[in-house]
Amino acid sequence: MALRATAGEVKVRELFQLMTAEEAAEFLALELGTVRNLTYRRELPSVKIGARGVRYRLIDLIAWSEQRNRLVI
Repeated sequence: MALRATAGEVKVRELFQLMTAEEAAEFLALELGTVRNLTYRRELPSVKIGARGVRYRLIDLIAWSEQRNRLVI
């Protein structure tokens, strides 16, 4: 699990860690191709690293997942 509580408090630094597409797919329980497709369509928040690199902030993935769950209900 990416988030760990320490004495009941979430480590803020961990919320802003950058994840690869593979790690984001695992965290969101999605296929890697789905993550890449959502990124290409700019539906999934991402951070550009260099000319072609893409990373995902954990806090953005949590917010995206929460928003997606609210739309389904």
